[in-house]
Amino acid sequence: MECDLGYGDQLVRIFTGTIVKVDLSESPSTTTITGQNAYRKLLKLDSITHRPLIYEDERALDIVQDLCERASVDNLVFDVDTVNEKDSL
Repeated sequence: MECDLGYGDQLVRIFTGTIVKVDLSESPSTTTITGQNAYRKLLKLDSITHRPLIYEDERALDIVQDLCERASVDNLVFDVDTVNEKDSL
């Protein structure tokens, strides 16, 4: 599922995810669609690993990639202007 907001052809994508539930109601007539994006998996990361993760001399981008891989989040797109060797934690 994708959700865009805007006016005319000036739309901005604010959500991309998977439909997990659809509820229909007759009175009043409504359709409720519940979606979750891949970041939901990151919230459940604690259930994947129960030990502390320690990162030393790692770039922030590498840490994010590792956490996403541990949470089975794929199809990552990083929108950065520049990443240099000093961008580390």
